[in-house]
Amino acid sequence: MEININKLKEYASQCSLLYVEDDAIIRDQTVDFLGRFFDNIMVASDGEKGLDIYKDKDKEFDIIISDINMPNMNGIEMIEKILLINENQKIMVTSAYNDSENLMKLINLNIHHFILKPFNNKQFLIQLYHLAEQIVVRRKAQMYKIMANKIVQMVDIGIVVIENSIITMANQAFLDIGSFQDLDTLKLESPQIGIIFQQSGNCLTSIDNIDFIRSLIDSPHNQRKVRIEDQEHGFKEYQVGYIELEENMHYVLTFTNITAIHQDILKDDHTNLPNKKALLEAFEVHKNAFGNAKTLLVKINNFNRLMQWYGKSSAIETEQEAAKFLLKFGEKQLENAYLGYFDRNRFVFLLKDDYTLAILNQLHEYGFKHNAKIIDEHANSEMNFHLRFSYEICHVQKHNSVVEYEFELASLFDSMD
Repeated sequence: MEININKLKEYASQCSLLYVEDDAIIRDQTVDFLGRFFDNIMVASDGEKGLDIYKDKDKEFDIIISDINMPNMNGIEMIEKILLINENQKIMVTSAYNDSENLMKLINLNIHHFILKPFNNKQFLIQLYHLAEQIVVRRKAQMYKIMANKIVQMVDIGIVVIENSIITMANQAFLDIGSFQDLDTLKLESPQIGIIFQQSGNCLTSIDNIDFIRSLIDSPHNQRKVRIEDQEHGFKEYQVGYIELEENMHYVLTFTNITAIHQDILKDDHTNLPNKKALLEAFEVHKNAFGNAKTLLVKINNFNRLMQWYGKSSAIETEQEAAKFLLKFGEKQLENAYLGYFDRNRFVFLLKDDYTLAILNQLHEYGFKHNAKIIDEHANSEMNFHLRFSYEICHVQKHNSVVEYEFELASLFDSMD
């Protein structure tokens, strides 16, 4: 086999070496030969001194080359003690042709790198080349792995690795999604990642890791999403991507926060409230989480007359004022309620708590009315307007579908006219 001497020098210059040999002539000749390739060589004259050098905490050696028969401590004894310190230490043994008994002992110690005396320089170089290449390539791979892991930890996209249905890695961004302290906590509390997310239409709902991945692969792109409850925003939504690695059942999953994009799409333009589609999605999440709850329907009194008298622009301004008022009302009086815009002059609160009488009392005490300033587009002047509201409370039945719920709300709003 031919080797690339320049490559050998490149690899060897990155490796540290401990050479242990009791024969001074062989030792000096070999060190001179090794010095052509290795920049960092330490030398010991027997196993005892070699072990002392190896134990020095300020020194680490990539390769050890050792003779077998030496005074004070032979090579096998030294190697046994070194392997107790580092079982992965790379070791090359020099031995005579008649050392078959010792060679078997070394093979039992999992030492497979031998060079026979007297040295054949070419064979010696081939052995060194393979050892140095293996060490440098592995070191670089480890370095790249560490760098990649640092990058993965820095990105704000959640990343999870699943191998044979088991979570083997999760970066900090994903741990933050589920409020997990570390990977061990995630594995203990949610070994199946689907547990973390809400059961919701148009989102991935499988719990088992393998089923979750199969659903992800089989779903259209716009349904490769998950949703999780969030105190501040109501929910957060993540687009899920995947990479299938060559190994069987080995996947990298990515979770990109699309909450803002989703909320912009599902927001009414002029009231800035969640629109009907968002409201119906929230209903599905709401009923799965809370079962039978309450819905509060609100309308502005005499809205159609207001639009006839003062024009469409004034009506839009009125709805904007109403939205601001209802948001403040919800924050003060209805804890954790979800406010959405159903359609013209129709506002809906989804309530998490079953407190009908309390709500009615609060509405009366609060004085469900609001003074607003709007522009009369016909007279082109500003005017004060006294807003009053009608309201109705209805049950949300858990068995109701989204379509049934939408129809029920529309019917109830019509009956409020």
